[in-house]
Amino acid sequence: MHLDQGSVFFLDGLGGSGKTFVYSVLLAFVRNEGHVALAVASSGIAALLLQGGQTSHSAFKIPIDVHRDSLCNVNASSDTAKLIRAAKLIVWDEAPAQHQHCAEAVDHTFRNVLQQAESPFGGKVIVFGGDFRQCPPVVARGSRPAIVGAALKRSVLWRHVQVLALTENMQLRDDLASRPYAEYILWVRDGTKPSVLEGEVPLLPHGNATPSAGIEIGLFPGIARRANLDGLISSVFLDLPNMYAEEGYMDGRAILTAKNVVVNQINTDITAGMPGDEHVFFSADTVEAGDDRAYGITTEFLNTITLPEMPLH
Repeated sequence: MHLDQGSVFFLDGLGGSGKTFVYSVLLAFVRNEGHVALAVASSGIAALLLQGGQTSHSAFKIPIDVHRDSLCNVNASSDTAKLIRAAKLIVWDEAPAQHQHCAEAVDHTFRNVLQQAESPFGGKVIVFGGDFRQCPPVVARGSRPAIVGAALKRSVLWRHVQVLALTENMQLRDDLASRPYAEYILWVRDGTKPSVLEGEVPLLPHGNATPSAGIEIGLFPGIARRANLDGLISSVFLDLPNMYAEEGYMDGRAILTAKNVVVNQINTDITAGMPGDEHVFFSADTVEAGDDRAYGITTEFLNTITLPEMPLH
């Protein structure tokens, strides 16, 4: 990698394979040479792991409503433009989690700011990184083809990318007990078994189902058969009618699923399995008279509002 010759790389690696370590070494090397190196990530949590890290939206002023032809809100005479011109290296972690249009908007902006219309990212050295097995881009109400189509790999920029792979899980080299769980997670993410493609994910035997000791966790994809959900609830919440009131019983048990509608379904089923009389309390469904903000707010709308940590209406 030559800092004066524009190149685009993608560091591909599983969680624990050392991507953050590689980023840190690259950033430290470039900065130690007296150059500017920018570190961005698709999420704030990932950005915190990088020295001087920012979210990509904050660093490059990526518009929220981004499209294929979008440009970032960067004026050619702004401080952000000056920083882009000075940078010798840009590291972008968790890139697969963002829509391809975000990277394309940055590419268009860099070409304009650097006046290098024919060079990807204006001739800068870009190191993307992440794992395509993890969270894909969010597409509102998008189908599976729409979500796959939003991935960075489907971008016109991908033909310029050189892929570098990290294959060994460095965190588990000396932890033999955790390897079965890591292999199980990899197997689920790769979808290498027909059952995964059909929407069913078998659970590990009791004792290996979670990396955190003392917590009973079940995984439910939300598209399995009704019988599977009933069996999962019974296995995670053992002897629920007799044990639910015991101190600490509910604290150490959870069922993980991807959609809120399934969360509500599971919560309703678990509540129904508890003994005792059921009491229904309705949430407020009217607005105080005389409040100008109440215009146009209907009871039906108020009944649809669901707040975190609160039950449904």
